[in-house]
Amino acid sequence: FYLDPHKEQVDLLEDDQAMWIKTTRGLIIILGCCHSGLINTVEYIKKLSGEERIYAIIGGMHLLYANHTRLEKTCQAIAEWQVEQLLPCHCTGEEVIPLLAARFSGAFKHCRVGTQMTL
Repeated sequence: FYLDPHKEQVDLLEDDQAMWIKTTRGLIIILGCCHSGLINTVEYIKKLSGEERIYAIIGGMHLLYANHTRLEKTCQAIAEWQVEQLLPCHCTGEEVIPLLAARFSGAFKHCRVGTQMTL
């Protein structure tokens, strides 16, 4: 990953943090900045937790500088996971959030500073 659109400033963050909560409806996944990639992160959590169902994904998805191919693969994965609640924020990217809102209108919710939710 890179910190700029020209791919000149390498993102040196080698680790990433996310957490998940098992519920009767599936996993609630809370992302940090998802530098490892949303698909990689969710698939790893599914493997560790033993749970296939994803109820909610909340947090930064680090898609700010993602190209069209990566965005399409990410959207396909979200659709395959049948996510019921999708709440992208901060490093997801201001230009990507409307795309996610349109593509997943039934699951999408705006998530900004101070957002409160009951899941």
